[in-house]
Amino acid sequence: MDMRTFVFAERPDLHRQADEIFGSDWSEFIFHDPVAGRYLEGVREYVPEPQLLLVDGDDRIVAGGWGVPMRWNGSVEDLQGGYDDV
Repeated sequence: MDMRTFVFAERPDLHRQADEIFGSDWSEFIFHDPVAGRYLEGVREYVPEPQLLLVDGDDRIVAGGWGVPMRWNGSVEDLQGGYDDV
């Protein structure tokens, strides 16, 4: 099967499809988390590189991955406490 990976920003033609797919299956708590509510919309704009889509040969989204870059010196002590800390 022909699979390709794209940075979200590279494929604006797939944004509506992504919103439909990923918007409906999030756990309910994410819509009430103050940190997610404050930053989630800006992630696509300010750090587009780690926002990925896996697309099949028919341009259907098969999977997506979202991330936020963080600094880390490689030590356990320097790891962030979790999603909210990053």
